[in-house]
Amino acid sequence: MRCRGRVDLVLALCGIFLLSLGWISAVRAQPAQDKGKKQLYFFYSPTCRECADARMTTLPSLRSLFGEKIDVVELDISLPEQYKFYLSLRRQYYYALQNDHWPVFFLEGQFLSGKSKEPPESFVRRIIQNGGAAGKTGSGSAPMDIKDNFAGLGMLAIVSAGLVDGINPCAFTVIVFFISFLALQKYSRKELLFVGAVFILAVFFAYVMIGLGIFGFLYKLNRFWQVANTVNFVFGIFSLALGVAAVYDIIVFYSRGGGDKMALRLPAAVKARIQGIIGDSYRRGRDPGLERRSLRAHAVTAFSTGFLVSLLESVCTGQMYLPTIVFVLKTAEFKAKAWFYLFLYNIMFILPLAAVLTIALWGVTSSRMASFVSRKIPVLKAAMAAVFFIMGFLLIRRP
Repeated sequence: MRCRGRVDLVLALCGIFLLSLGWISAVRAQPAQDKGKKQLYFFYSPTCRECADARMTTLPSLRSLFGEKIDVVELDISLPEQYKFYLSLRRQYYYALQNDHWPVFFLEGQFLSGKSKEPPESFVRRIIQNGGAAGKTGSGSAPMDIKDNFAGLGMLAIVSAGLVDGINPCAFTVIVFFISFLALQKYSRKELLFVGAVFILAVFFAYVMIGLGIFGFLYKLNRFWQVANTVNFVFGIFSLALGVAAVYDIIVFYSRGGGDKMALRLPAAVKARIQGIIGDSYRRGRDPGLERRSLRAHAVTAFSTGFLVSLLESVCTGQMYLPTIVFVLKTAEFKAKAWFYLFLYNIMFILPLAAVLTIALWGVTSSRMASFVSRKIPVLKAAMAAVFFIMGFLLIRRP
């Protein structure tokens, strides 16, 4: 009995300790509000690259510059109550949905979205200098029902958001590389289409799962964004190097009157080696079983690459719509419509990638294209250089 009493006492003390930890966590979750300070609300998505960058760089800068005048309150819109608070502020201050892009700053009745050209420091300084009244934020606003916000979403908004967000330079680069690589190995148009479709399907499934929050735990890891930024930088440098090589080829073509010394071509020894490998492993008609296994292996590689690229390259695509859609999925009233919108957005999202695949397939399998290339080498090299430089700068400059 005495031993049992001690056990009960220990359990009671542990329970009190855990409850106290929960109370402390709850207290910490509510930011301390100084009545003499203005509240700067920072709404972010855990799957948003720009949000992660802002939390690491912009918010510390704002706290350092304006710490005596503002309290920075970080709010995660993947949490229903904090997303409802954002919707309430947006409705109260007539903030249009089309202006949204994570992260979003809110101070004294004014919003600053991630797409705004005004720097956050300038935004805060301007409002402080204008002397807005403290305590104005959200006063008297009733919480907005997420279902009401969902009812206001139009199909055109979902379609246009998916198409615009689907412009992903890294995914474009990877799929063009896949198609070009397989074309060199003498795969047919149908086989190239199959591998490309597998890549696009992987992107589709990855973004559906990202939208559902399945990988939310990954995006909360600081190391994850460091890896993603490194991938961006490496792809960017590689793209810039290809741009430099294309410019070099133009100079060589005009100075030597031919393409034998171009940089973007295989050296004779390497070309002979690749031809030998193709002859042993991939050439049509030698070993159909081996060819089928090779195609399956490429399909698996394409799916894995597409999935990983999507995880690493996910940006704030559609995140203004997806929280509402995902939260409504948990209700019975609008569940079917929410699922339809989620799939519609992601179908629109992969359409630009499908267009790039179509162009790439036509480019590597069309005899007309081959004839045109042989006659317009300098023009095509210049176009390649421009594309490589643009994509390289976009990838490097992305946070």
